[in-house]
Amino acid sequence: MIYSLERYRVCEVNGMNNITQDDLVFLLGQDQGQLDIIASGMTAIINDTEGKCLALQNQNWAKRMFATVLGVKNAKSELIRAKAATLRAYCAEALTALFDHQKISDAVVFNLGAQMNEIFNSSFELRHTTGTLAKKLDEKIEGLDRYYTFSREIELGRFGGDGNIFWLYRTIAEIDGQTLRDARKMELLSSLLYDKQIVSKDPISADEFVMWMLGIPENHVGAVYMELMNYPDSITAGLAMAAIERWHFKSRSNKQYLKKEKIMNQLLKEFEIEPGVEISPELEYQTMIESKTIRISAPLDREIERQEREQEHRERQQEIQAAVAKNMQGLQTTAKKGMRSLGGFFGSVKTKLMSLPGKLRKAEAEQQTQQSS
Repeated sequence: MIYSLERYRVCEVNGMNNITQDDLVFLLGQDQGQLDIIASGMTAIINDTEGKCLALQNQNWAKRMFATVLGVKNAKSELIRAKAATLRAYCAEALTALFDHQKISDAVVFNLGAQMNEIFNSSFELRHTTGTLAKKLDEKIEGLDRYYTFSREIELGRFGGDGNIFWLYRTIAEIDGQTLRDARKMELLSSLLYDKQIVSKDPISADEFVMWMLGIPENHVGAVYMELMNYPDSITAGLAMAAIERWHFKSRSNKQYLKKEKIMNQLLKEFEIEPGVEISPELEYQTMIESKTIRISAPLDREIERQEREQEHRERQQEIQAAVAKNMQGLQTTAKKGMRSLGGFFGSVKTKLMSLPGKLRKAEAEQQTQQSS
């Protein structure tokens, strides 16, 4: 079904020209759990426009986006590819608007900031699209220190403890760059996670893993999905994301025709995993922390390198300026000496020129005397 875009009033606030006022009102009216899902879905689309548009197109917000940008509720790959830049801009504008209206929760803000910075640094094409949001997120994250509140929440049992691995992902999603870079904090936090059984040493089967991913409470789905995007090379992360997409990102009306057991079997077959294969939550935790530390540290390392290059450039410029000044001083000294030498030269020449007429007259007189003799 084709939709006329004339019935939409395009937002002109804060430079937005892709998302409409109607779409923004719809987004702002969602509860926080759903907003976290939307934020994670939009971030995924910016990262992988065609793949994630097709995976998420059944969500109501995605249908609205398609209607606004493409003129249809459901689109095929060709149309998505043709309008990929506009779809990414739409998502970036929507995320910026949600942030400006304080609708981005702390549960996803750290990972959203990391994702925007990663996109900004890795894609010149998307810098204009994501630059404003990345800067705003950086400014907010710099002013946050969630460690002590987060630790207290774990102690009070607000992050599981029943062995469900989803709580592990949900907890890691709260660990920000400041904590990761502080060895003492990470040591204390890890001990706490083990004590509360959020990090379990008991392995779980692959089919149990998928079923737990399909059973994540809706208010935690967005935060978990956003966290999983940090591990593009992880099979378990990819499996977990696929489970979320196949169930949690479907509309309620579509879910009534789906069976979780069937989804589980399909996913294990697609990922070529036997149901009885075991997954170690402890190894998963260690791998994720190591990977996240590297990913979090990379932008910091790039910033340090940039500052070092700028410092080297400033020092080099100072050396050049000092050398130029020294050379100029030498030239001025040489010029003064030259002027003095020239002054002496011209003075000597002047004296000789001034005495020449007298010498000529004397020579003429001597010549006349000789002739008279």
